[in-house]
Amino acid sequence: MKTIAFSLMLFVVTFSLQAQTKPLYDNSGRNIGSISADGTIRNSSGRIVEKVSFGGGISDSNGSSNGKFLSDGTLLDSNGSSIGKVTDSGTVLDYNGRYLGKISSEGKVYDSNGRCLGSDNGASKAQAALVYFFSN
Repeated sequence: MKTIAFSLMLFVVTFSLQAQTKPLYDNSGRNIGSISADGTIRNSSGRIVEKVSFGGGISDSNGSSNGKFLSDGTLLDSNGSSIGKVTDSGTVLDYNGRYLGKISSEGKVYDSNGRCLGSDNGASKAQAALVYFFSN
């Protein structure tokens, strides 16, 4: 009985974690990675690329700081310099305020020419901007 209960609990926990992972897609519908509920961003091979903490801190796969998102949507690099901003409406700007693209309320990501780059599938606008506009 304990084995059945443990197996059921493991299944529920695993299913819950998978349900919290949001896949990311390119404009052809191909999976390019995912964002987990804890802010972990993985590429399509499952390798951790970056992690965004609940406080806005951004770290690489080794835990080194890559910058931070401020509450107003400003993205800072690891030196504290502004490299861009994501507005509440989903507009993405570079550090000079130049328009880079838009993340629609439906989760579609568009570049500055209006071409669809992909879909954020329900991730936060800040996380989607990091993946589609500010990743190396």
